[in-house]
Amino acid sequence: MREEIASSFIGKTYFDLREHYLKENHSIPLGIGHETEHVHVIDILSEDYSYLDDFIKRKFEQAGRGLTYEPGMKIKLNPSPDTILEERDFIILLKTESDFG
Repeated sequence: MREEIASSFIGKTYFDLREHYLKENHSIPLGIGHETEHVHVIDILSEDYSYLDDFIKRKFEQAGRGLTYEPGMKIKLNPSPDTILEERDFIILLKTESDFG
């Protein structure tokens, strides 16, 4: 099961979060996931739209790449206990059957 991480854990370690879930929620943490941002190449090009910007745009198009990076997800199963939790992270849990009913 996927569950959002409380903002109070952002900046803390995976160890802190894992201990919380083991003691307080009686759940078994399996890992963490991270959602990546949606980025437009156009947003990072300069405002004056120079020759270099045009070249970069053309190269992306020639390579068959869009000018937009679609959001994605990275999963880390059993991450290092000292992994620092970040915004857009979520925890992956194994819960008991009674937690669903």
